[in-house]
Amino acid sequence: FVVMLLVSALAFGALGIILGGVMLIVKKGEALIGLFTYALGILGGAVFPISTLPSWLQPIARIVPTRFAFEGLRHAIFLGDDWAMDALILLVMGIVGLPVATYFFARAVDHTRRAGTLTHY
Repeated sequence: FVVMLLVSALAFGALGIILGGVMLIVKKGEALIGLFTYALGILGGAVFPISTLPSWLQPIARIVPTRFAFEGLRHAIFLGDDWAMDALILLVMGIVGLPVATYFFARAVDHTRRAGTLTHY
């Protein structure tokens, strides 16, 4: 359970940094980010099983990080096993995602600084 929470935080930390960069560029992006996080919850299986989604959404739902977090946590809590692959996938997402997210955020800060809009916050 603890391992799943840690690797989930790592993977979602990268998403949070990217969304922070989007906020810097888009401004007033709260609705867009809210929609994105709601979609991650729906597609990840937080509300209902992925198998109940339309067939065209199921391939997308299988690759979102929330699915790995929800399924891994469910397996860790209720079954006690079969969560290691979900943890590994989230770990890789975090290890790859954090440098990419940090780079994107730095570019977003540079962009807003050059545009003179960094002080609008």
